[in-house]
Amino acid sequence: VGGGLLIEVLDNQDVPQLINLEIRDNYAWQGGGIWSESSYFELRNSQVYRNTAVDGGGIHLRESSPIISQTSISNNIANQSGAGIYLWTSSPVLNRVSLSGNNSNDVGGGIFCFNNSNPSIGNSVLYDNLALTDQPGPIYLAAGVENNVSISYSNIENGLENITVIDNSTVTNLGGVIDVDPLFIDADDNDLRILATSQMINSGHPDSL
Repeated sequence: VGGGLLIEVLDNQDVPQLINLEIRDNYAWQGGGIWSESSYFELRNSQVYRNTAVDGGGIHLRESSPIISQTSISNNIANQSGAGIYLWTSSPVLNRVSLSGNNSNDVGGGIFCFNNSNPSIGNSVLYDNLALTDQPGPIYLAAGVENNVSISYSNIENGLENITVIDNSTVTNLGGVIDVDPLFIDADDNDLRILATSQMINSGHPDSL
């Protein structure tokens, strides 16, 4: 597990702060780019791209709830579920995160949530993440123990109604959700900066930096 990076923080250890990383072109059974278990960490100002795994092409979190900010997760592949991020009993905070071009052969092109995973997403974009037979699949809330996602001031391709919700899982709209083409500079080459004409400019939370 953890083709590019494996994180397992033991008791009483300092919180890892991962800044300015480029994690790319790795392969693992779970967590092609990053795999974390029972850990808290911070990932900031980084890129996770072109990684492959059975589950969690970009990132696989198991009982881990990190803060991920100012980071792009793009063009990762999952042979089964969670091409961008796979969550197993994990509740990360995603702020100013771009998930784009991730492709899952099963479900959860962008994010797959399983067994009481409750991510909080703000000031972020999920666009062109595909699942199954190249169908839009930004977020998948799986069956079993409920999963709950809260979203604010974010750009979700085809809107919140395109999120797959199974059983009693829920999606909470905290406001400011839009559905527009982000106009990335070059998403195919993992450059997720946006053009000056993008409607995403000034659409984030007014208090965000």
